[in-house]
Amino acid sequence: MNLAEFLLLLFAGLGLFFIGVKLIGSHLSQMAGRGFRKWILRLVDTSWSASLLGILFGAITQSTNAVTFIVSSIITAGLVPVRVATPVVIWANLGTSALVLLAAVHLRLFVLTLLGVIGLCYFFNIEKSGRYRHVAAALLGVALLFLGLDFIKQGVAPLRELQGVRDLLGLAAQSYGLVFMLGAGLALVAQSSATVTVVAVTMTKMGLLSMDLTLMAIYGAGLGSALSLWFMIANSAGLARQLGYIQIFLKAVSALLMVLLFSLECGLDVPLIKAMITHLSANPSLQGAWAYLLMQLLGCLVVTVWFGPLYRLALRTSPTTLEETLSKPQYLYEEALDDAETALDLVEKEQLRQLERLQHYLSGQDRRASASVTENDESVGIHAANKSVTAEIGEFLTVLMDRTQDRETLNRMLNFQARNRLLADLQDGLFSLNELLCPGRADDKTEAVAHGIVEGVDFLVLTLLDALKSQDEQDRALFLKMTADQSEVMERIRRKLLLSSERSAKMHEALFRASSLYERMVWLLRQYCLLCTSIP
Repeated sequence: MNLAEFLLLLFAGLGLFFIGVKLIGSHLSQMAGRGFRKWILRLVDTSWSASLLGILFGAITQSTNAVTFIVSSIITAGLVPVRVATPVVIWANLGTSALVLLAAVHLRLFVLTLLGVIGLCYFFNIEKSGRYRHVAAALLGVALLFLGLDFIKQGVAPLRELQGVRDLLGLAAQSYGLVFMLGAGLALVAQSSATVTVVAVTMTKMGLLSMDLTLMAIYGAGLGSALSLWFMIANSAGLARQLGYIQIFLKAVSALLMVLLFSLECGLDVPLIKAMITHLSANPSLQGAWAYLLMQLLGCLVVTVWFGPLYRLALRTSPTTLEETLSKPQYLYEEALDDAETALDLVEKEQLRQLERLQHYLSGQDRRASASVTENDESVGIHAANKSVTAEIGEFLTVLMDRTQDRETLNRMLNFQARNRLLADLQDGLFSLNELLCPGRADDKTEAVAHGIVEGVDFLVLTLLDALKSQDEQDRALFLKMTADQSEVMERIRRKLLLSSERSAKMHEALFRASSLYERMVWLLRQYCLLCTSIP
């Protein structure tokens, strides 16, 4: 092969490597269901077990972002406090060093075998199974990752023979700072210090980099990873930013401390990191892998020792958001699943709480002044929080059904499941209705119509809440009479809107869609009341 083909092979290897990293992180994070979270919950009883779990997750996912996502979902659901689960996120950094260590080992036969197995899984449509599709995709990511590393090794091999490359490396050897900044820049782009370290270790193995240059590139990649995370959390808030700040401190401090130790070792001839990795292995690529592991270990130890002050600072800098507060169920807890009747009573309370939140989706002209800025500006986040609680109720009911054999209790559970689906439809419908009516509130000619729709929905939601709380059959019967078939009334309203020429075509379309949504909201509320009436 000529030089161009080797460069294309190197480029393809990097592409496969990046695809593999993304596949592993994204699909393993999708496996964080209720059963998976319960399994995690049993393993975070102590800080030691939480730390070991973090190392395991980091080694499997090769992405601290994926681990952070899983832990955030557990904390947001109210299953475990932040201080208990955070060691999982911290020590996941040490787990990512597994990739660097494996990259220094010849795994080509294993990778080819794994690709063959995954190919058979896709041939037999196993990846379409709801149970195994994320596992199959994650294993495909592992195979592509190591196949990419093999391509990189093949592409790097001829570069050491080029005079230009030798001159460039000679120039870099005279400035450790330049190599440090280059490693930081590459990690900033790749969003992973492990990725840059693997490439650097591979180049060391092929004789392109000296050990000193490799160490500086690794330490620079650690700082670049911290900078990358800083930009990633710029638009986040609450728990995500809290965990992000702790991660940034870990990555930055560990990189800077390793540079300090490197300077002491070179300047004062004190046996430190270089002496240790030389003692651990004579293989240059393994020495680089051990240096990366020691950098992660140092950062984990520093953050663990200073965790209290760091967490308090992160909490002050980024307090818990309204969305995170609303995402936590108030009445559901695991122990209630042991008693079906008690669990269903709690589900009913949680669903009633969700029904009360429906009145906050729409804000009329008279209510906007009293609504908080957070409620107005974060409607998307609040909707996501409400949907999260509704989904949690659905999972709770599914687990409860698996444990229940009594026919009468099962019928009651099916009723609550139907209510939950109606709640989800109501949340989506009211969110869409608010999106349609928002532009109309700025137009005086449309404000009256939008205001009428909002007040109509508000009135029906509040009336249903009063009927359910009072548990009065007459109140429920009155609500059902109020929500009887109103298709003729809505059709007259739509014809009146059609005859009006005071609004733009776009506004006409929005009001027509809003009237249809209003009609659907009335039907959904009526169905919810019927379900509440159909069981004792």
